[in-house]
Amino acid sequence: MTSLVVFWGSLMLVACNASSPTNVPNNASRPVIVTAPIQRQAVPIVTVPPPSQAAQASANVPLPALDARQVARGNQLYAQHCVTCHGAQLQGQPNWATPTVGVVLAPPLNDAGHAWDHSDAELRRAILRGSVGKDPAGNPFMPAFADKLQSDELEAVIVFLKSTWNTQHRVRQLMLSQPR
Repeated sequence: MTSLVVFWGSLMLVACNASSPTNVPNNASRPVIVTAPIQRQAVPIVTVPPPSQAAQASANVPLPALDARQVARGNQLYAQHCVTCHGAQLQGQPNWATPTVGVVLAPPLNDAGHAWDHSDAELRRAILRGSVGKDPAGNPFMPAFADKLQSDELEAVIVFLKSTWNTQHRVRQLMLSQPR
């Protein structure tokens, strides 16, 4: 069983991978902890089926059609504002998932990443506010786009991202975006 716990306050990630106590190597039962200071934020706890159950649910969940004009506009805006860091194929920067003190690399926004594992509200917030941290030169890891994108442009970027995800990921993201 694999578990991941994330606390926003001092960003604590705890990952533990163990299937049973009898076949766990000595060091596998110890959690791996990575911490870094960030701004405190309230994070809602949402119960969503794991991706394997989302795949089963995908047959039962009708996905809303994505507006082709929004996808095209979102693609243009992505090319204008996002491609430099997140890549032409939305692949993110190499080694983005490897923690390095003082460095945050742009994650993939396609199926290889985890943008699809965030609700529409979380995606909007991340794009509008950017990231809290700054690189050694004083530049934000991700700039805020609140003063660069109108609300219809923001929605177009999100629709464009959704257009790149497989059905399983779109279903999971739709479920995360549903009002509770």
